[in-house]
Amino acid sequence: MAQVAADIASALHYLHTTMQILHGDMKSYNILVNGDFVICKLCDFGVTLPLDENGVFDKQSAGKAVYYGTEAWSAPEVIHGGEITDRTDIWPLGLTFWEMMALTAPHTQIEDETMDESVVCLDDSTESMDYFSEKYGTRPPVPANISEKQYADPLALFYCCTETLGSMGPSANHLAIAASDMLEQCLKTMN
Repeated sequence: MAQVAADIASALHYLHTTMQILHGDMKSYNILVNGDFVICKLCDFGVTLPLDENGVFDKQSAGKAVYYGTEAWSAPEVIHGGEITDRTDIWPLGLTFWEMMALTAPHTQIEDETMDESVVCLDDSTESMDYFSEKYGTRPPVPANISEKQYADPLALFYCCTETLGSMGPSANHLAIAASDMLEQCLKTMN
């Protein structure tokens, strides 16, 4: 996980600062992994958005373009119509860390066992869609089988990235530095 975090945070830092673009659809499906996690790359730049020099979505340069990410991974500011910034890519990266620990996509589990099965059915029912969509833009609970001791560093990254106030979350650069330090510590303990 540390390698994924370090490589993808570095890629986001490059996009946000050098290219001045927001990825706009950060999620696990857009991460390519080589072999034994030696190299991880970010892909699918089809819905990128321009950022200004302050890391804020540049609406003038964007023309008619709007944020078009995948809802289950979307940051609260996207779901609730807030300001889109470079930090908007950080929230879904945090959900990707959660996904690597939970081994399932975010917001796909029904916690309420008393819920009627018809609501869980994957049809076009609005009740089913409403249940899942109300979870979007929220931090999913950590599954009970995730050991806080074993996953202390990844959990710290997850919580940091999914800070509900996007401006309070880390920049991609700060995240890349923290993940690189975490990776270095992991490698030291393995040797």
